[in-house]
Parts: sequence; structure tokens; C-alpha cells
Amino acid sequence: MLLFEPSYDVPSYNTLWNTIKHQYDSLHENIMREMKGRSVSLTTDLWTSFTMDPYITVTAHCITNAWKLQARVLCTSMMPDLRHTAVNIADRLSEIIREWDIKVFCTVHDNASNMNLAMKLCEKFPKDLGCTGHTLQLAIKSGLVLPDVVKAIDAARRVVSHFRHSALATCALK
Repeated sequence: MLLFEPSYDVPSYNTLWNTIKHQYDSLHENIMREMKGRSVSLTTDLWTSFTMDPYITVTAHCITNAWKLQARVLCTSMMPDLRHTAVNIADRLSEIIREWDIKVFCTVHDNASNMNLAMKLCEKFPKDLGCTGHTLQLAIKSGLVLPDVVKAIDAARRVVSHFRHSALATCALK
């Protein structure tokens, strides 16, 4: 900062930490107030970073009194026990539900076996659904390897390639 703006006084670590913590606490309180007494649906996803650290993200969805869909990310954090086992997932989701003091109507998740088992292990998840988008993606992925589909896709690629590489053919097509 001395190079860009010599007169700027860089805040200390403690100042930055306290500012971020205050903003987090304030936002946390506002979100808890918004969701108080409402039944929410959760979406959750587990993922692994480029550095191979396991993470979980949980988003709460509810409908306001004005009938507007509202979504709030409740958590994006590393999994405490580095493995995405059903027990670890159920424990972490239970902690998040307790921390936010929410009543869960339904949980939507991918169709992985560990997520399905985690939903069965925790009594705080009265209903759960596999993600339709994920199911559709898996079905499409399976269909794309069928010999007839591979043949049709290859033929379509050759047609597109022909027109992309020939201005004369593209002009005739137009």
C-alpha cells in the first residue's frame, strides 16, 4: 500500500477480524430473524477444493409473507472430519440446523449414496429429495455413451465442422 497510497494506514489484523466478525454476527442475526417460525427447505452440496480440502455448502430456501422466494447460504465450510461419510454429513447438517435454529421441511441433495444414507440417519430431515437436475444429468451422461447416440453425435460434429471450415458452404447454407 505504501507504493499505491503512501498516506493510507493499513488496518491491523485485529481491526479487520473484529470488523468482519461484527458484520457476520449482524448478518447472522438478521437471517435468523427472517427465518424465525418459518419452515425452510435446504439444499446441500459437498465438494472438494483444488487443494483436496472437503467442503459443505448449505442453503436455506423459504417463502416470505409477501410470497417471494428467499434463499440464504447458511454455511460454506470445511468438513470437520475430512471424509464425506454419511455419519459425518448427518452430524454436520444437524450442527448447522441447531446453530441456525431452523425447522426443516425438506432437504434436496444429489443422489450419492452417502447423502441418501445421511438423510436416513438424521431425524431432523423429515423429507428429502434427490435433485432432479442431478438425476437428469446422470441420465443424459449415461445416454451419451450409447453406440447409436455416439454415432449420431459424431455425424452432427462432422456436419458442423464442414460449415465452420468452409465459407462457401456457410454462404450456400444461408
